[in-house]
Amino acid sequence: MKKWSTMLMTFAVTLVLSVPVSSMEANNSVDCVHSWHYVKQKIKQAKAYIKENGSKAYIQALKAKKFDGQNEYMFAIDYRGNILAHPFVQLHDVNGWDFYDSDRVYMVREMVKMAKYNGKGWIEYQFKHHQTGQVVPQLVYIERVNNRFFIGLATY
Repeated sequence: MKKWSTMLMTFAVTLVLSVPVSSMEANNSVDCVHSWHYVKQKIKQAKAYIKENGSKAYIQALKAKKFDGQNEYMFAIDYRGNILAHPFVQLHDVNGWDFYDSDRVYMVREMVKMAKYNGKGWIEYQFKHHQTGQVVPQLVYIERVNNRFFIGLATY
């Protein structure tokens, strides 16, 4: 199962990275969400916001959905699995350590492990779309902010 998951993730990331960035930027379509450069830029902007305004202000901005798009959203989670901010209000200040999807992927555990040991990375799992409520594949990029929490950008 883990081997298939790794192969699937490698394939997904390869597919994402193979899309020409210039063509996506030229038509400014929703598909640009899946551009590696777009994701990195959004994370860079978030980190700059944190540096300028502080972690608490960033968490409040996330809760107000100031960084969300049609097919993407940002979130923050601490290293104990506590969800600091998420578009689903019912997940604010909830511990997601035991959350898993239909494939038994413990998404928060995987993100915490990745943030702690790699500092950044991609993870894929099944999750409810933040606007439609339908369960769909979700690709998430996470990056460590400091020794207290990490942020992520989820795309559909």
